[in-house]
Amino acid sequence: MEVKRVLVLKAAAILNHKPTSLLTLESLIENDQERVDFDMFFTDFNGLLLELIEYTKPFINENISKFLLDFKTKPIDRIINLYQFYIDEFVNESPCVFTSSHINLIAYSGNDEVKSAANKVIEPFKNALINCINDARRQNSINITESNILVDYLLMTWEGALYQQRNSGSSKPLFLYMNLLRFLLGA
Repeated sequence: MEVKRVLVLKAAAILNHKPTSLLTLESLIENDQERVDFDMFFTDFNGLLLELIEYTKPFINENISKFLLDFKTKPIDRIINLYQFYIDEFVNESPCVFTSSHINLIAYSGNDEVKSAANKVIEPFKNALINCINDARRQNSINITESNILVDYLLMTWEGALYQQRNSGSSKPLFLYMNLLRFLLGA
């Protein structure tokens, strides 16, 4: 496997399964050769974060298409199915599960270029969720007037559940999130 990709996958694994504070340059580089490899492919840690965003884009776009744009499924069920898929993947410790929350965590790096790249991935995901909520409203499946506020809330509580899951090592926060999601969406 290409050395650059190994570093990106290592960063992804840390982001997926460890407390987010552990995603540091020091956590990625375990020996002198890895430092040489890092310096060969990335100018700095932000360069690695940009590469990680690029790597995650296809996964997120695939999930938007597979779940949120599945018009044969009721809009509320599309959202439930997406998050159930994510929860199943996290519980089974799949190595490369990427959600918009991962990208959002990367955006917290403070670097404007990283934030901009992250937002370009987050926005289509958010818009697809908003469209599902709007479709549900049109079908009288949900009684809410501000779709964007609900979606922001769902994304923030998902980030919180992931944070708790990573830091506690327990899947309980993910299951609680699903219960909350079902309640909020009336499912």
